[in-house]
Amino acid sequence: SVQVSNPTAEAGGQTKAQLLGNVTDESGDAGAQSVVVTAQGSDIASAGAETSGGGLVSVGSSDVLARSRPAVEADAGGTIRTSGDVQIKAASFADADAESSSTSGGAVDVGSLWASAQIDPQVSANVTANADIQAGGLLSLKAVYGEKPAGATRDGKAEASASGTSGGVVRVSGANTDARSTPDVETTVGAGASLAGFDVLVEATSTAKSQAASASSGGGLVSVGEARSKVNVENRSAVILGGSAVIDAVDDVRIISTATEWTDVLAESDGGGLVDFADAFAQATVVDASSSVSVGNAARIGAGDELLIESRHSVDAEADAGADSSGLGADATADATLSIALST
Repeated sequence: SVQVSNPTAEAGGQTKAQLLGNVTDESGDAGAQSVVVTAQGSDIASAGAETSGGGLVSVGSSDVLARSRPAVEADAGGTIRTSGDVQIKAASFADADAESSSTSGGAVDVGSLWASAQIDPQVSANVTANADIQAGGLLSLKAVYGEKPAGATRDGKAEASASGTSGGVVRVSGANTDARSTPDVETTVGAGASLAGFDVLVEATSTAKSQAASASSGGGLVSVGEARSKVNVENRSAVILGGSAVIDAVDDVRIISTATEWTDVLAESDGGGLVDFADAFAQATVVDASSSVSVGNAARIGAGDELLIESRHSVDAEADAGADSSGLGADATADATLSIALST
């Protein structure tokens, strides 16, 4: 028997909110009590495949891909005056799940399983160049990725899993997974823009999560099994204050960038053939992960009380591999690699 399954699920698109005109009364004073400019995107992709067979010769193959690629943007410009709060926010939440599994038992049994989950969000909140925004209350400008919306049931990970079980006289199996999360989050105050409020908050936050697990097991007379899992995270959070921009607050000014990475990767290979080879390889990579705050030339910031400019970064990464072979002629290899490169 021969079974092949290659499902693909993709989610994405653009979500944009813009206010580029003026909000004032005829004399140039407050034109509204409050102003809210919000772009919110939630993009979910899920794909799965399951194969089984038991003929004299059994071949099972699946290649599963789940990809989420949202773009979320909120922009404000012109002249805005309010007696209360101004909120400009771009928020994105994405999830991608790919699962591949196989069960077979032909006399000659060959299985190849692949699962790949990818999340690639672009999130930005912007005040355009030379804009003039004054709020009587809080002025908030935020770009956020990974914040779980109310009622959401997904965990916001790029998650790939593959598992194969077989028991043919001759068994060759491979389980391979790849999970990637590459968010890019940016909050920008354009050159020459002016922001004023009782309090002013300018913030970028990005949380990247990636998980991969692969398992291969069987017990043929001759058994060869391999499990490979790989996760990759490239995460960017940035706040950019353009040249000659001005921020003034009666009380506090807070300018904050926060980047967080979480990865987990597991590979397991288990065989029990008379002649048995089992290999497991797990690799977790956090690369080009950065959190930054940049203040341009001739920009000016004034606060009546506290001025906070802060860049934050945290990472939690784990890689595990296990291989077990118990045949008369047996060989097992397990290798787990963890690589981290951060900048703040």
